[in-house]
Amino acid sequence: MSFRLAVIGDDIEYRNGLIGFLHKDGGFDVCGVYDRATKAIRGIPTLMPDMVIVDFDLPRDSGLRCIRDLKNRFPQMEFVVLTNKIEDEVIFRALQMGAGGYISKVTSFAKVVDGIAEIKNGGAYISTQIARRILDHVRRFPIIPPETPRLSSREDEVVNLMAKGLSYKEIGDILYISVETVRRHVHHIYRKLHVRNRTEALAALRKRN
Repeated sequence: MSFRLAVIGDDIEYRNGLIGFLHKDGGFDVCGVYDRATKAIRGIPTLMPDMVIVDFDLPRDSGLRCIRDLKNRFPQMEFVVLTNKIEDEVIFRALQMGAGGYISKVTSFAKVVDGIAEIKNGGAYISTQIARRILDHVRRFPIIPPETPRLSSREDEVVNLMAKGLSYKEIGDILYISVETVRRHVHHIYRKLHVRNRTEALAALRKRN
């Protein structure tokens, strides 16, 4: 069976040029062509293409509306965004809605066809201009590792006595607290340090210090 595509876009010259490449170089079957989001949302469910190529810059509406509406109803359907908009918010919204590709219109038709073939085969495709924006965005917001939770003063006392090899009873006697209270403090210490026993707790504290 052929891989069937629908194309949504109102730029007739660009749309026809792309469709020509899809037929000739990609061997794809373009089963539906639309110039409005509303028309596409009504028509695509009757055609059920494997992939929808969406021009973001549609008149009176956003191509993202098509993705949001159709992807929710047909999660198996693939979507590719073609656009002149290289804005972080638009890029991430499209990808979050389920687009498998986001391609700048300055990308050659040949590379667009290559990208569509990549998505058809289970991959994803983002043109180099878009990939650079995503990389720059990630670099502006570096991942900061979480700090090790701080122990309370009492927990510090307990863990220091644990390091000396003392039993819960001996720790309780020194701190004038019950064995059950010692156990409760130890439980909190293990939970904060993400460990399971005394040895792991002491090793975690040595790393932190």
